[in-house]
Amino acid sequence: MSVFRIIDGNLHISTTTGLAEVPPELEQKLERTANSFLNKLRMPLPENPELPFFAYGLFKPGQLGFDVLRDFVEESKPEHVLGDLMEKDGVPLFVDGCSKVGGVLLKFASDKAADAYQQIASIEPETLYKWESRNTIAGIAINLLVARSSNGARHIEDAVWDGRKDPLFHEALDLVELTLAKYDPSSQTSEYNSRDLIYRLLDLQMAYMLLWTSIERYTALRYHLQAQTMEKINKMTSEQGFCEALQKHVNREDRVYPTHSKTAKKLCATKPAQALDYYYQVRCNISHRGKAMMSDTMLVEQCTRELLSIFRDTLNQAFDECQLLQDMSAPQEVMQ
Repeated sequence: MSVFRIIDGNLHISTTTGLAEVPPELEQKLERTANSFLNKLRMPLPENPELPFFAYGLFKPGQLGFDVLRDFVEESKPEHVLGDLMEKDGVPLFVDGCSKVGGVLLKFASDKAADAYQQIASIEPETLYKWESRNTIAGIAINLLVARSSNGARHIEDAVWDGRKDPLFHEALDLVELTLAKYDPSSQTSEYNSRDLIYRLLDLQMAYMLLWTSIERYTALRYHLQAQTMEKINKMTSEQGFCEALQKHVNREDRVYPTHSKTAKKLCATKPAQALDYYYQVRCNISHRGKAMMSDTMLVEQCTRELLSIFRDTLNQAFDECQLLQDMSAPQEVMQ
C-alpha cells in the first residue's frame, strides 16, 4: 500500500523502491481532490437560513472569522442567549446553561443568507458543532452553533470570548521576543562545537517553533478549523498585511535546500509565497551538529527576528480589517 509522508516540508510517497518526492503539479492535483472530498463532509446549513445568526465567538465583528461575513451583513446588534460558554483547544463552545452568553446578532440580506451560512459552514467543523434554533433573551428567533460535546472544555469567565486575548497572540510572541533579546545579533563564535552555541541554537529553535505555532493558530481562526494546515498557511500570502510586512522587514535574499531535494526555497521580499515557503523550510531542516551548526544558528535567529515582526504586523492588520461593524469609538487593544 502506498503511503504519503511529509519530509522537510515536501510531500513524498512510499513505494516498493523507497521514498519518492511527489512533483508539485501532482501535489496540487492531490490537494484539489482532497479539498473537494473534504468539502462534502463539511457542516450542512441550518434548517432555516432566513433566521439571523447569533455570533458569540469567531464570527463576532472584530474577530478573525467576521471577515468572510461582513459583505453579507445587513444589520447587527448586541444580544444575549441563555446558556454557558466554554472553550476547548482555544475554540469557543456554546452549551446549555443558565448564564447570559453575550454576542452579536447578525442579520443577513435575504438574497445573501444562504451564502453567508455557507461561509460559516466551510469554517466550522461538524465534529465540534451542530445547528440549533433558539430564542435570544429578548425573544428573537436565531440560528446558533451549539457544541456537540463539552468533554475536556473549560468555562469562560463572564461568558465572553475574545480571540484577541489568545495566549498564542500575546504571551507566546512576547516569549519569542524575550528569547531573541538574550542574544546580540551581531555576535558570533568560532567555536562551532561549543556548548554555548548548542544551547543558543536549541533556544532559538524552540522560539521559532513557538512562533510557527502562533502562525498556525492564526490561520486556523482566520480561514477554517479543518485540517489542511499548509493550505491555510499558504492563504496568508494573499493578505495585504503580510505582503506589506514582508517588504517592510526583509531586506535580503537567500535560499535554503530541503534535505531530499535539489530545488531551493528562495527568500525574496517581493514574492510572498516563495518567502513563506522559505521560512517554513528553515523550520524543517535545521541540523544540530558539525560545522553547519554555526550557520544554522545565525539563520534561525535572523529568520525568527524577521518572521516575528512580519507576523505581528499581519496579525494586527487582520484584526483591524475585521472591525467593520464594531463600534470604532471603543478603545482597541494593540498587540505589541
